[in-house]
Amino acid sequence: MIHIVSRLGLTAQSCVVLYLRSGPRSPKPDPGRLPTTTHTDWSRFPVSRLNVLPADEPSADVRSTLDQVGAQFGFVPNMFTMLASNPTVLDLVMTVQAKASRLLDARTRHTIALAVSEADGCDYCLALHTAGSLKGGMSAADIELARAGSSVDPKRAAVARFAQQVIETRGRVSDADLAAVRGAGYTDPEILAIVTLVVRALLTNYLNNVNLTDVDIPAPDLA
Repeated sequence: MIHIVSRLGLTAQSCVVLYLRSGPRSPKPDPGRLPTTTHTDWSRFPVSRLNVLPADEPSADVRSTLDQVGAQFGFVPNMFTMLASNPTVLDLVMTVQAKASRLLDARTRHTIALAVSEADGCDYCLALHTAGSLKGGMSAADIELARAGSSVDPKRAAVARFAQQVIETRGRVSDADLAAVRGAGYTDPEILAIVTLVVRALLTNYLNNVNLTDVDIPAPDLA
């Protein structure tokens, strides 16, 4: 799902401002129920709405996975420490992410993830995908357009719209919706890839929305 690295050239505040700029979100739960501590040590598990504190030390396999995540991001995001409370779920998500990274191109994957996370109202995934998209070369304007289901590139605009239509219709898109994405140049096998990427984003959106995972974007100072 997420392709950001440890040394993001942006602050936590800039990410948060950017992913919230497109307008008010649904009312948040009582802030008193939300976690207040940012965890950057992979061996510590975040306090969250779900009881995801492990009864025992993580297994060797889980430790290995979290070490890999830590090496990629420079820290282990709260989402992964949450997932580590159920090693099978962690393995499933990691497998889906690895396979999905082979579908379409990186900017289109970012566009789909942003469009879907906006439609699902997942603040955690919006923050991570915003950071990843900036690192991948997308501008703030590109990101806002993707969240709105659009793009300056006509082909990516079509895929962003279609991704949100898949969410809004729960997969029951119209013939006209299919015709539009085909008309933008996508083949039917590529449409299967688009839907798979929508579902990939949906999976982590729902996990983080249910958990109310605390947003813990890395915040190196701007040079």
